[in-house]
Amino acid sequence: MKRYIFILICLSGTTLCGLTLSIGNKDSTGVTAIVSTTIASEKGMTVPEINLEIYPNPVVDIVHVTGLEGVHTVKIINAVGQVVVLVKGTSTELELDMSGKPSGMYLIKIELQGKYVTRKLIKK
Repeated sequence: MKRYIFILICLSGTTLCGLTLSIGNKDSTGVTAIVSTTIASEKGMTVPEINLEIYPNPVVDIVHVTGLEGVHTVKIINAVGQVVVLVKGTSTELELDMSGKPSGMYLIKIELQGKYVTRKLIKK
């Protein structure tokens, strides 16, 4: 028996995108497998790009974020979901201090122009 999940995503009021997942029966290990993934978008619509640079990755002390515009919020979130760095501002470039943070994987989540960008960030 297959299950179908359709998720509708609308970005900035002008772009319509959908994600369809087809999930099949459990395999011999008891794990449900994703059979297919399809991404569809409304004809003639494009998703606006946000050209951000986040470097270096992996980071030792300072992570740089460039390409910011307007009012933005930048959060660095640890593996348990705690916000360890939070910066709100209007500058086009940021330097975020990670020197006192433990090594591991983090997420950097940036809200910019009503859109969200999330990337993995590794701290050495």
